Amino acid sequence: MVRVRIERVSKRIYLLRLDDDRTRYFEALWEIPEGVTYNSYVVVGDEGAAVLDMWKGEFSDMYVEALSKVVDLRDVSQVVVHHMEPDHSGALPRLLKELGGRAVVRGHLMVGDMVREFYGIEVRFKPLRDGERYRVAGLEALFIYTPWLHWPETSMSYLFEDRVLFSGDAFGMFSIPRAVFDEEGFEVYEAHARKYFADVVGHYRSFVSRNLDKLDKQGLKVDIIAPLHGVLWRRHVGRILRLYRELSSGSTKRKALVLYASMYGDVEKGVRVAVEVLRREGFEVAVHGFTDRSWPRIGDVIGDAADSSIIIIGAPVYENKVFSLITWLLELIMHKADAEQRALLISSYGWGGVARRVISELLKRSKIELVEAVEYRGSPSPSDEERIRLAVKKVIGAG
Repeated sequence: MVRVRIERVSKRIYLLRLDDDRTRYFEALWEIPEGVTYNSYVVVGDEGAAVLDMWKGEFSDMYVEALSKVVDLRDVSQVVVHHMEPDHSGALPRLLKELGGRAVVRGHLMVGDMVREFYGIEVRFKPLRDGERYRVAGLEALFIYTPWLHWPETSMSYLFEDRVLFSGDAFGMFSIPRAVFDEEGFEVYEAHARKYFADVVGHYRSFVSRNLDKLDKQGLKVDIIAPLHGVLWRRHVGRILRLYRELSSGSTKRKALVLYASMYGDVEKGVRVAVEVLRREGFEVAVHGFTDRSWPRIGDVIGDAADSSIIIIGAPVYENKVFSLITWLLELIMHKADAEQRALLISSYGWGGVARRVISELLKRSKIELVEAVEYRGSPSPSDEERIRLAVKKVIGAG
């Protein structure tokens, strides 16, 4: 079931958080059994109240009810939209109806047209320009245009008095944290934040770097980063910024992603040999196997691909083609987490080996280098296993 949390962020800022454990596939693709939050913010000042982003449309009534517990709705004169994706703007039509047309909607120039096209409503829209200083409930804010984090209209606002950066979809994470702020060690949040980065904004890695540079040039003193998903960063502001810098640069660590499919166990046998070598050589190993017993979560695969320096690809041949699930997953990795990685292919076939050729052609469109391939018919023999050991050492540069 979903849960509503209303918390005070600072003297003038409230968080309206919806904990959603009902959505199983974020964006209808990324499996999230850990759940997700939708964060909306309310700023209360001398000039009334302002809403900064909202929740999904299906929770519109709950949103209006939560908002009314924080402020008198007659005091809400402004709605700032930093991101038009429906999980953050979906409650807008219901909210504006409740406000009776009094509120002005603000955001990047594209937001005005998108509201009309998404929801079929006309609003009192006043665009904000990049670098513009504007008033939020009587408080001074800076509007920062951050395109492709992760849509073209996305933006952030910095509230000077409270030193809060409302960061839109950037710096978010999956899961439903126990606390509002990042009270625990960063390692508690890192895997969720890395998975979120890879799944949501990974394709726009170069834009992440540019927007981080843009934020640096502003010289803002940020005490709190307030994203639209997950915890508010207060204790680990510097660490989440560094993680985004690392992931956006494509930097990797001594980690191996092992991605394979195995219909009857033959590919899996070869993969196990590779995993033994990797662990013996001191690699952190993330194993994701698609078998007749279980499937891993696709979002977790992409999250682990983002910072792995080595990729082991286990691909059976199916009807004289590479098992389509593996090629599709490699396409996703190339789209979301492409980096300068070294790869090894392990493939089992029944009557014809085609995997080396197919995977080699596929990876030519990426930064991933296929260093070696080991193909065998049926189950791997002792000599095949030895070829795998030598190939792993070659890929990691230890051979």
